[in-house]
Amino acid sequence: MPRRLLPRPPRDVGMRGSVLLLLGVIWIGMGASIAVTGDPASYAQVVMLDRVPLAARAPAWIATGCLAVAWVFRPRRIVKDGVGFAGLYLMPAYRAVAFITSWVDSLIPVGGTGYRHGLPSGITCLSIVVLIWRIARWPEPRPDRKTAG
Repeated sequence: MPRRLLPRPPRDVGMRGSVLLLLGVIWIGMGASIAVTGDPASYAQVVMLDRVPLAARAPAWIATGCLAVAWVFRPRRIVKDGVGFAGLYLMPAYRAVAFITSWVDSLIPVGGTGYRHGLPSGITCLSIVVLIWRIARWPEPRPDRKTAG
């Protein structure tokens, strides 16, 4: 009988788990990218991004990505995967609020110069949040008895 070189994963990853895994890796890459390259110069006009230091934002992206990846391989007795998806919501929601408030600040100055390109950036981040919310509500399909091992 051949011996396994690698242990079996603790659970079937499934459709929702594969999304958690993919987005978690993307979030880790985003955090690493922010840590290495920093923000564009125009982001200095985005008050919420300017007030929270880069040294806190980059690890937050990495931590939420690691949370999502770790939640994919949770023990079988933990059925719900909401914690992993909640981690994925955090940083895009923060950026959406930051960009949209900076866009409003460019129209009605209330403490800064504002960022007039904040609306498209905010809508992009908000659409990512909505996409994650929709995916988090997907039901996990049951395995087909014919193809299940």
